[in-house]
Amino acid sequence: MGQNHIKIFRDFYGLGDQDQPPRCALCPAQSNDLHHIHSRGLKGFEHMGKYYDIDDILNLIPLCREH
Repeated sequence: MGQNHIKIFRDFYGLGDQDQPPRCALCPAQSNDLHHIHSRGLKGFEHMGKYYDIDDILNLIPLCREH
């Protein structure tokens, strides 16, 4: 599995390769990883009656190593 979710996240927020990663979604620390909220093994998920691809921006969250 590739890193398509990272490109989707960076494009959505207008981040370039040299930009600092965003803050952790749960604390003020710098994020280290971009995680899927719903498991990548699912291939997709439903939210409010609509089906989304697993790499959709709604399913991505930046987290620090503590979280």
